[in-house]
Amino acid sequence: MITEKDIQIIESYLSNNLSEQDSAEVRRRLKDDPEFRKHLEIIRDLPPAITSSSDAFRSDLKEIMANTQLDQAKTRILPLKKIIMAIAATVALFITVNLLIQDRTPQDLYATYFTIPPENISVRNSEEVSEILTQALAAYSAENYVQANEYFRTYLNATPEDQAARFFYSLSLMASNNFEEAKSNLLALKGKAESFNTSIEWYLSLVYLKNGLIADAKVGLTTLSSTDNSYTSKAQILLKEIE
Repeated sequence: MITEKDIQIIESYLSNNLSEQDSAEVRRRLKDDPEFRKHLEIIRDLPPAITSSSDAFRSDLKEIMANTQLDQAKTRILPLKKIIMAIAATVALFITVNLLIQDRTPQDLYATYFTIPPENISVRNSEEVSEILTQALAAYSAENYVQANEYFRTYLNATPEDQAARFFYSLSLMASNNFEEAKSNLLALKGKAESFNTSIEWYLSLVYLKNGLIADAKVGLTTLSSTDNSYTSKAQILLKEIE
């Protein structure tokens, strides 16, 4: 089970507010603890407007934690199904309010749903290649996506099999409006990078949405909507908006 402290650690990790030692511990848990990884993905992929300004979201989480306790240790815990329900309800409210304000184009919807997560991959391989990847990730974290793209491109030319680097390169390309190249890289990963499959499907759907390819976007969103993953709620809502 996930405790409130775990949620705070996840939020700090996603905001790059942890020490290197604590960040390393989070990365270890991401590899070894599927439930922890699932919660991180859920929180990471929420629209930023919800996590930063939605009192309803915060209130829901606190209420869930207050009402769900371990009998022996009395540790506040956050069951996965309940957090998903809270998120789904809050996302639905968020989307409804926005729909009342204006009719949104595919480009408007893309701007709402596209969020770029912090990188969470470790530098490895030779010192020379790792230095290039370090520079790519530093530029990515600093939101200097044009520079990040150059470093990622150089790194991937030497290490084309690094799926994690290619995934974050794709997001950096999207953030710098290089959608065709982003699509090519995401398609190259599709079906091959098991740990990124749902994220690849989500971001590829957003690329199609941005380019006005609604039918293609619907295919990916339908796939995400029909399975239990960290994008299910958002995919269901977005799918309804573009139908």
